[in-house]
Amino acid sequence: MKVRKKKKNRNLNNNIKHILVVVLLLFSALCTYIGYFEVFVAPKIIDNADNGRKYIRENEILRGNFYDRNGRQLTTMERVDDNTQERTYVDGDLFCHVLGYYNSKYGTEAAENIYNEYLTKGNSSTLKELIKNGFKETPKVGDDVTLTLDYDIQTAAYDAMNGFKGAAVVLDVETGAVLAAVSRPTFNANNLEENWVELNTDNDNKPLYNRAFGELYPPGSTFKVITALSALENVPGIESKTFKDNGTLTFNKKDSNGNEIEADDYTLSNYNHIAHGTLDLKGALTVSSNVVFGQVAMEVGSDNLKETAEKFYFNKGLPVQGLYTNKAVSKVPDYTSDGELAQGGIGQAQDLATPLHMAAVAQAIANDGEMMKPHTLSKIEDASGNVVKEEPIESLGQVGELSNIKTLQEYMLNVVEGTRGTGKNAKVSGIKVAGKTGTADHEKNGKAGIAHSWFIGFAPYDKPKYAVSVILEENQSKNINAAKVAGDILKVATKK
Repeated sequence: MKVRKKKKNRNLNNNIKHILVVVLLLFSALCTYIGYFEVFVAPKIIDNADNGRKYIRENEILRGNFYDRNGRQLTTMERVDDNTQERTYVDGDLFCHVLGYYNSKYGTEAAENIYNEYLTKGNSSTLKELIKNGFKETPKVGDDVTLTLDYDIQTAAYDAMNGFKGAAVVLDVETGAVLAAVSRPTFNANNLEENWVELNTDNDNKPLYNRAFGELYPPGSTFKVITALSALENVPGIESKTFKDNGTLTFNKKDSNGNEIEADDYTLSNYNHIAHGTLDLKGALTVSSNVVFGQVAMEVGSDNLKETAEKFYFNKGLPVQGLYTNKAVSKVPDYTSDGELAQGGIGQAQDLATPLHMAAVAQAIANDGEMMKPHTLSKIEDASGNVVKEEPIESLGQVGELSNIKTLQEYMLNVVEGTRGTGKNAKVSGIKVAGKTGTADHEKNGKAGIAHSWFIGFAPYDKPKYAVSVILEENQSKNINAAKVAGDILKVATKK
């Protein structure tokens, strides 16, 4: 009897152990899931724009405000009642593509979203402050965000772009700070709800879309500065070499076996088929010769051209801080034929770039070849004026040899200040401006569209402070082009 009892007890103990193991495994799995949910899932649910509780929770704190780099207030926030706050954008649509919007119905966008955790971060009083206030509860106020934007330069860009579709970006040459970013057409976040349907259905103008940071365009002849640098870096004696420009460069297409097909000529032409005659590299950039730069691109080769472009962060994605780019990656593909490579060398074919990225190209050249990380944050301060976050200045590396960069700077100066330069409209009285114009062909609805007008550049030439990029979509104006807009912006910026 005793033996049987021990056997029964042993079986019972084993069963209990098995059950305990199963329970422990289930409990561990439950704890793991709860931990995962709390750490990774819950914050996303809380911060989801469709979560009404988010705004109830945030409403306990008076939302912080935005300021430009000189301390000018860009937004205000007032409590309407216990459950409602009202955000006002002081200058209407002037900064809206960078600031975005804050709305209980439509959520947050751009900087309002990027810095939301700080803008809604409640201040906690220290013991000293509590004693000073007689242990009375003080209003909870979010942190304030100071951006790198400059009110005067932003206004100049906004006004210069009036009446056009496109974008303008101004960067600080030494730091990469975004001093101005304008996208036209724009919108007024103060009237968001009443205009929401129209803003989202206007497919021709896309007023909510930030062209400055997110739109990819063929860079056109502004890309020639990259082709020129690649030639200086990779083709010995290129500075003294001359090229014949008869107005048109002809290529013979090839069949699948690599044999040339004489009957199917492919041509690359200058603007209005103008023949510029004999040119060196500097002269070709000055008059923006497609024929010469097509030849230069072929001498450089697809691999070298791509390598130089990738030093400017093409194909890799430009690192940015505080900017919505919609993951727009500027591109320079591998070109397998002479015709495609020649087109790619003048910023056509499949080349694509954002206005922000082309401003960064100008910034890197102006900064003796050192590319800086574009950013919009200056600092974040709490309600007591304590700095809780600052954006460090970050270098993205060297894009080319200093001697070659200096040569390219001289070439770009001649584009604006030279007698034959295509960028004369960018001139500023008393200031030397360097730059490069661009006319970018593109397709619209499967047909050739009206060309875009581009300009990138920097000023003052002797000690560069401002780099600029401007694109005017399908520009038909005979009196105003992107160079003129850039000149108007630099005229204001260089007087500061």
